[in-house]
Amino acid sequence: MVVVFLLTSCVNVSFSKEGICEEVLRCFDEEDVDGLKSLFCEEIQNTHNLDEDIKNAMDIYQGKTISYKIIGGTGGETVENGKIVLKDENIQIGEIKTDTGNEYVIVIYSYVINEEYPNRIGISAIDIFMGYELEADKITVGKVL
Repeated sequence: MVVVFLLTSCVNVSFSKEGICEEVLRCFDEEDVDGLKSLFCEEIQNTHNLDEDIKNAMDIYQGKTISYKIIGGTGGETVENGKIVLKDENIQIGEIKTDTGNEYVIVIYSYVINEEYPNRIGISAIDIFMGYELEADKITVGKVL
């Protein structure tokens, strides 16, 4: 199954689940603050200090990604009168290794469809865990809505 993310932010691009994971990792590898910021939904871009969050996360994420595994994700949807009106997707990128020997897990929280709040479509938060366990220390960029 391929999930398509329609991101209505600074950059209007469609990504598959794999594509959004690759783009998030690319942004960390290249320290592309603006690129990562553009993936976030309009509400988070307008109400949260993303620049500071992203810079803090990039300070934690050391090196260039050499391997990773898309573990999968969770999510749900709400259907009204046969139409999907709310769909969220939480994707986990696991077993991330960088060329500096660091290891991470990244969880991406997003809305794919949100009829009531269309300004929430896109990424709302990214958790970066230092290590392979979800109990490891983490830093959050954005806010889970």
